[in-house]
Amino acid sequence: MSTIRMAPNDRTSDALLPGNRVTDENAQNTMRMAKTQPSESEQDYHIPIRNTHTYPLLQGMAHATSVVVAAAILALCFTNTYFQDLTTPNINSILNAFQFVARFHELLVGASLTAVVTYYLRSFLVAEQGLPLGYVTSAFQLSSPQSLFSKEFWAATTSYTSTRRYWFGGLVLLSVAIAALIGPSSAILIIPQLDWWPIKNDIAFSGTGGFSWVNSSYESVWPTVVDASLINKNCSVLALGTNRACPYTNMVNVQNWVNDYMADFAAPNFTVTEDSGASKYLTASKEPRNNGYSIASADMSFLSRSLANLWLYGINSHFEYANVGRPMITAEPYDDRSLLKPVMQVQCSRPQDISNGDNITMTFNTSSLLFKTGGKINNISRVINATDFQSEDSHIRFGWVDLRADSKNLTLGALIAATFNNPEKLFPSSEGNSTRALYACVVKPYWVPTTMSWDPTTTKTLISNDQDLHNITTNQDLMRMARDLIIDPSFADYLNADISGEYFKNVMEFELSRFSFHAPFFDGNWGTDWQWLFATTISLQLTDAISRISHNQSIYVFNQTTNSGNEASKKNIKFLNDIYHSVDAVPKDYPNMIRNNPEEYFPIQWKFEQFGYAWGFDRITKVLASIVLLTHVAVVFVHFGIVWRKKLRFDSWEGLADFMTLAMQSPPSTILKSASAYSKDSIYAEPVYIRESDNGCSAILAMDEDSKEGLRNRLTVGEKYQ
Repeated sequence: MSTIRMAPNDRTSDALLPGNRVTDENAQNTMRMAKTQPSESEQDYHIPIRNTHTYPLLQGMAHATSVVVAAAILALCFTNTYFQDLTTPNINSILNAFQFVARFHELLVGASLTAVVTYYLRSFLVAEQGLPLGYVTSAFQLSSPQSLFSKEFWAATTSYTSTRRYWFGGLVLLSVAIAALIGPSSAILIIPQLDWWPIKNDIAFSGTGGFSWVNSSYESVWPTVVDASLINKNCSVLALGTNRACPYTNMVNVQNWVNDYMADFAAPNFTVTEDSGASKYLTASKEPRNNGYSIASADMSFLSRSLANLWLYGINSHFEYANVGRPMITAEPYDDRSLLKPVMQVQCSRPQDISNGDNITMTFNTSSLLFKTGGKINNISRVINATDFQSEDSHIRFGWVDLRADSKNLTLGALIAATFNNPEKLFPSSEGNSTRALYACVVKPYWVPTTMSWDPTTTKTLISNDQDLHNITTNQDLMRMARDLIIDPSFADYLNADISGEYFKNVMEFELSRFSFHAPFFDGNWGTDWQWLFATTISLQLTDAISRISHNQSIYVFNQTTNSGNEASKKNIKFLNDIYHSVDAVPKDYPNMIRNNPEEYFPIQWKFEQFGYAWGFDRITKVLASIVLLTHVAVVFVHFGIVWRKKLRFDSWEGLADFMTLAMQSPPSTILKSASAYSKDSIYAEPVYIRESDNGCSAILAMDEDSKEGLRNRLTVGEKYQ
């Protein structure tokens, strides 16, 4: 049974999509009233286009869920949220689970992009100008970047005259790019990364604010001139190595390195144990040797001790912090005044034979020394009375030389005499089995900016952030911030104080004598290696001595802990009393005291970190990944804004299969009758439309709207179609 489907009388141009063309409304209505149609009980009629703010449920869920997941990921990264320690049980299984989350988010974004693109595909197809045929298939290949290079896509983009091609083509291009990048981007951001991550100072250290104050002026801690007045009054050469504040504390360590080098060519890099269980590196350059140049460095002893005590202070002030798997504390400058460490350059010249003659002209070679200005200075020549160095009562004779009268840039030098066998290796014209040789060395130190870190759960060794010593002096930016360090001969003389009752005259002789423990006399076969050995020994000893001049400095922490925090710190107050002060011990006007006397104190910034898995933007790849996610979120928000303004909802033709069905149900196009889509690429540039059929009761896919076959009507919003 069939009935006549009458066209509604109010089907006027204002009920159509914008731009509907009905050239003769009465003729069109008369024609449609004459059409016979199946009854609605026999055929399925539905409304493909609605005028409403509502949105399809499943598509809306894809949009909303993908945006919520992206927002949660970015929030975790922006806040540097810590996840788990490296030692957490089953951590690998947990991380694998995040890969499934990343894959799920990738699928959500793909569904969201498809919904966006197909919405505008249908919107353009039902509009007046239509859309190129090539775009119809491209809209359903977003997961395939190869589609951007297909003949369909480029024919539609380059040949179609309407500006819509740029709008829709750009949307397809952006969607394909997002779809291709969203997988790795989600994985990069969702899966926590193993690295060092910051710890909030106010929680970890109970109100320290992340910095402490040294109870001394900047100049006092890192003075320009180091003289004997800075040596601890309790230092005594009769108790070598027992007082860590004394300049020759690590003489034994240097001696041990000499032994190891003579036996196994050990590198001049070893740890020095300080108070509070902390250690630091005392290290010198191993190369080059041929010019007798050595450079050594070590961090300040009081900072090494302070890092260790700050850690103890923190875990006693805040019990939860003691459970951190692997923490790290880093000392950094708080203002424009950098933390400094001594860098000691020493260069020893080629030897002179002093077996005969009293007055010898010695050359203090400066060719390898590096200066803040980047320039060089001339070598220094001086006539030396060699009498005191000719005596062979001991293999080694050592003495400091005051160079202030010879150069404004250099203040300290040294002379070292030794007896060598095989002298022809050093002096080809020498005769006899041995000879006495004299080396001239020059010292050029600097205070160089540094930052340092301490990991109390591993080696407990203070790590300087610039380990390559040659890079320190060749780094022009770093050297411009370096400060002059002048070692007064009085400090050097005390360092080389006499040792009563010993066979050797003084400390440096006692130390350098270790070279001869493996042979009755020095062996000339080592040639220029002796220059480097002498320079390295001096640089190590001087560096360690300078690093101890502020050994007894105290660190103040202005603490605002809770009562429980105070009780925790009191449990260890005996150990911390000489360095840290609890709230009860700090003067009540402590903040004003520092504020009113800034020249008497200076701050040290502490950075607290922990090693484990967390979310954050610590790498450029994460920043790029976040841009991909934010681009998709922006596309979704712009899309919803347009949908809200247009008030159009499509409930048909959601997939490629729907369009294929629609095409199969449509009458043949005159264009397709005269051209082969397989032989002519231009067919993909032809516009296609979704229009009413001739009887007006169904929708068809048309390519010849303006042809002489007849002018087809655009679909009406809210109308039912088959």
